[in-house]
Amino acid sequence: MKKILITGGAGFIGAQLAYKLSQNKNNKILIVDLLKKRGGIPYINPKNKFIKGSILNLNIIKKIEEWKPDIIFHLAAQSGGEGAYEDPKDDLLTNSYGTFLIAKLAKKINCKKFIYTSTVAVYGTNIKKKINEKTEIRPDSLYGVSKYSGELYIRQTLKQSAIKTYIFRVFNTYGPGENLNNLKKGMVSIFCSYVWKNKPIIVKGSLGRYRNFVYIEDCVNILANTINNNRLSSFEIFNLT
Repeated sequence: MKKILITGGAGFIGAQLAYKLSQNKNNKILIVDLLKKRGGIPYINPKNKFIKGSILNLNIIKKIEEWKPDIIFHLAAQSGGEGAYEDPKDDLLTNSYGTFLIAKLAKKINCKKFIYTSTVAVYGTNIKKKINEKTEIRPDSLYGVSKYSGELYIRQTLKQSAIKTYIFRVFNTYGPGENLNNLKKGMVSIFCSYVWKNKPIIVKGSLGRYRNFVYIEDCVNILANTINNNRLSSFEIFNLT
């Protein structure tokens, strides 16, 4: 039996990852989530153990330590570009310090695998070139900075450990479960919201820009497959696009 922690496990990606992993009866899932309606509609699979709280709360960290997961999926984050500017302190603490605390915990309990979802925002605005894993890191948003600092905290904390650690820089993900009332996160869900509410579609920024979009099921399948994929190198970085 594998004991799997999913921080942010009630969020848009986290909830569907928890559902996917719960289909295997040999998996025991612990979800830790604040239940904030940021990018998705919060959902807790009743088959899973659930702790409501922040990864910044040391009492929550202690409860996770006592449960002692074998595998950690760290998805908990302030996950919106605009949200970072509305509350920079929350963005910084959750995405940077919170990630440090979870990585520190992983090292303390000596878990087997640690999977972190970073973001395409670490590359910044790149108009002329295609992005790959070797593209220069130049975040030009608070959100991009905080998520990349999370990567650095993980490397600093776990690099010398035996924990298999993988970082996925997730591109724009869309699909069922997004919060259509949130007009500050998720390009597809924002446009769908305008149509749903029969309102004019407002496009922010250049009409000539383009994005790569990832369907939620594809995103979740890739993350879930890291559990049994032994061909990956520790600290390998992937663009999930």
